[in-house]
Amino acid sequence: MGILQDSSEDNQIYHNCFYKGFKHVMSFYNDAPFYGEIDLRSIQEIAAKRLALLQFIDSRSEIKIKSHKTKEFEPLKYDQKTTERLNEIEDKMLEYGFMMPVVLYSKEDLYEHVTVAQTDVVSHFILRLAFCRDRERSEWFIKNECKLFDIRLERLRSVKIQEVDGVDKLETFLANQGVKYDTIKNPNLTGNYTSKEATEFNDMVKFRTDFNTIDKVYLVSIRIQSKSIGAILSRCLSAGEDETSIAKRVSLQQSIRFLSENQSLLESNVFSDERLSGFLKLLPGAYLGNDYSKFNYSDENRLSLSNINQIYKLTFPPCMRRLFSNYLRTHHLKHWGRQQLWLFFKGAGMTLEEHAYNIRHMYGKEGRRANYPPYSCSKIINTLPGNVAGSVHGCPFKELDAKNLYTLLKEFGLQPNQMDPIIDIKNTHQYQLACVEYFNQTTPNGCADGVGTHPNIFFQASFKARFTKEKATEEAENKSETTAAEVAE
Repeated sequence: MGILQDSSEDNQIYHNCFYKGFKHVMSFYNDAPFYGEIDLRSIQEIAAKRLALLQFIDSRSEIKIKSHKTKEFEPLKYDQKTTERLNEIEDKMLEYGFMMPVVLYSKEDLYEHVTVAQTDVVSHFILRLAFCRDRERSEWFIKNECKLFDIRLERLRSVKIQEVDGVDKLETFLANQGVKYDTIKNPNLTGNYTSKEATEFNDMVKFRTDFNTIDKVYLVSIRIQSKSIGAILSRCLSAGEDETSIAKRVSLQQSIRFLSENQSLLESNVFSDERLSGFLKLLPGAYLGNDYSKFNYSDENRLSLSNINQIYKLTFPPCMRRLFSNYLRTHHLKHWGRQQLWLFFKGAGMTLEEHAYNIRHMYGKEGRRANYPPYSCSKIINTLPGNVAGSVHGCPFKELDAKNLYTLLKEFGLQPNQMDPIIDIKNTHQYQLACVEYFNQTTPNGCADGVGTHPNIFFQASFKARFTKEKATEEAENKSETTAAEVAE
């Protein structure tokens, strides 16, 4: 029995989410569930659980989901931290009802666990409605839905059971979602090939570090548009590579854009229902987790005028260190830089009395008396305008090219072996993961949970790693000395 009643006409939507030998459900969510009945309490419950799952994934932002093989025919491997994080996320998925407790092998299993697919699909579309009304929140939703998809996609790649016709699970999934790529099999594995065929295949995959494990490539057409270039390129991707994730992201972005552009229809058909409207409007506000405009700091762990000059190089995230360093040099910041830095100070515990009068309005004491929260990483990256001459706001991993970022990191005191992995990630446009890597390189003993989602989380984690432990060590040493003195007496 599923959570939906009388949903037989939609059954194929849910059945297409299941794959033999797999615990997860997979979908691009191209087809909305139009049939069936669900009670209001179930709507609220599954939406809240999915939001909690996305928050949990967001707090594990340091994981690098992509797996690797060291030798042909070996199973997919992850580093130890990623393995631990993925296991934690899957435990949450199981707890919240978004993953089956057993591997699916038969149709009987499918019918028994149809509730999992229904919960997954329906909750996804509920959150679409809730998050489509605000750009920053919709970006957060898209980012973490894509992380969830990538986790499931990687797990699907590891399923060895093929269909009757020899098609692997990824191709079956893509076919179910209406995605079709031309493929070329590795001629070396067929035993019947010419040296020319083998050479051509090897030329396509030799740029990859895992070339010796690739048995098939997908040919993907990519259109490049610019003032000077207009061409169609073909590139090869191994099963489960970026293009499938990109297709998912584009599909979700288009859906959110459509909903955003048709707010009048939503207002008249969805938000006019008082049973739903209040819940849907309040739901996105829960995604931020900690409200750093109301965070309670003690005198021991807050930022203040008395300690800022001693700790900013050690505890500030790169965006804020760049801003504050520029402020110390020039005694001036442009508008967006002031907004970004002062609100960060506020979130880090600096009091209104420690600020100049001209920023009183950010504390809700002047002007409209709105209590502005510190900017999240998503807002900094996606909504702040780009840098112009003399401005240094925004995310340095996005705003600076590799050369200028290298110079900045060198000014921060990083060594080449620390900078290289950061810049490698920046070059893939994963700016928040680049910040996580910066944290790991500069604070090796720190806990990176949540780093890369909010500058104040970075500050809190860095401060705790550097100063809380130092204080605990100092207290332990003092206690040890006192005990030794007592014994000597």
